[in-house]
Amino acid sequence: MSDTAPAGEVAPPQGPPPLALAVALDLVTRHHLRLTDDRDARLGPLAGAYQLGAAQWTGRRAAFVGFYTPPPDPAARPATPPPASGAVRVGAIAVDPATAETAVLLPPPSGLPGAGEIRNRARELLQGRPAPTLAAVDLAERQTVAGGYVAPVRSAMITTPTVTYALIAVFVGIWIIEKAVEGNLSQHIPTDTITHLQEYSQPLLALGAVANSGVFSHDWWRYVTSAFLHSDTSPYHVGSNALAMFFLGRLVEQLYGRLVLLGTFVLTAVLGGLFWVGLTAIGVSSSLPGVPAIGASGGIAGLAGLLLMLGRVQGRNVPAGLATSIRQYIILIAVLNLFIGLSIPGVNNYVHIGGFASGALLGVFIPPVAGIGGRPLQRWEQALLVAAIAFAAVALAVGIHNILDILSGPIVSPPVPGNLG
Repeated sequence: MSDTAPAGEVAPPQGPPPLALAVALDLVTRHHLRLTDDRDARLGPLAGAYQLGAAQWTGRRAAFVGFYTPPPDPAARPATPPPASGAVRVGAIAVDPATAETAVLLPPPSGLPGAGEIRNRARELLQGRPAPTLAAVDLAERQTVAGGYVAPVRSAMITTPTVTYALIAVFVGIWIIEKAVEGNLSQHIPTDTITHLQEYSQPLLALGAVANSGVFSHDWWRYVTSAFLHSDTSPYHVGSNALAMFFLGRLVEQLYGRLVLLGTFVLTAVLGGLFWVGLTAIGVSSSLPGVPAIGASGGIAGLAGLLLMLGRVQGRNVPAGLATSIRQYIILIAVLNLFIGLSIPGVNNYVHIGGFASGALLGVFIPPVAGIGGRPLQRWEQALLVAAIAFAAVALAVGIHNILDILSGPIVSPPVPGNLG
């Protein structure tokens, strides 16, 4: 009699019986297992304990099926392995090589063939059905590797990044609204409230820009609304951030999921603004006092920081080639962004640095999706991201209320020309 059993049973190595070999080859071709080599370090103490083995190494889950022939003396038969708990699950099925009858010693884990399927396949083999050829086994093993590493990543990378597109649409839509309401807002804002910001437009400040002078930074909601505002004098600002979101946001959405994309964007945008205001408060920032911060670049820098950590701490099972190429891509973008920030006046590098650093910190804890080698989000991780999104939604609502309140007030001054540089 020959048995098929996952890890846990040890028997003296002997030549595999023909039926066991045929069943093993059938497992390889039909159930995406691979024949094992006793020199494979992943087998650990299982190496050499079985006459023949088949395993699944791809993805986060591993499965091993060992084949052995028990000794004639039942008393000398290896003990049936006890049911395992935690990360390791064990099952065992005995197969009679003469009749193909099976007996379940321990129920096999889900995802592996059960006793009925093993019995049917063994009967077909006993009745003369040819076992899979070595060429078929080789092809199946190649397909197994592709299915375990390439197919899930390919599926993730071709999904439509709907949240990314929605954010880009919001950026452009708000910019159009800025252009439409700036004249009306200018007529409702007292000039003396922005005498320290004469060079910037009154509408921009009313819409929710953050100023490092402290006059506006105490309005907590501005740390969110400022991330959705862009210069109203030129489409270049909103266009460049929309393009950056297209290239980085879609990667985060496909590799980490929609919740992580949205939560990371708003959270790092807020932290980037706080970082800048905090540095100014202690005299580190050399920015001109009173300069307002606007734009999505702080949150986008946070997405870049998150991607930089792909496969470092979280997502160790992400294909190495993918993780390495993404990190190299992010490093190149970071260097180019720093060069542009130092070359073009008016670019707030402090917000970028704060957003990037906070995104990298999140990357230590937030994993990519399980389909590409990550894991599902834990409850506290989900709670953090949902809280950030809820905070952003409330902040945007307060910002909208502020605009409506200003528009409903009396006209107090003629429009003041703005200059956003």
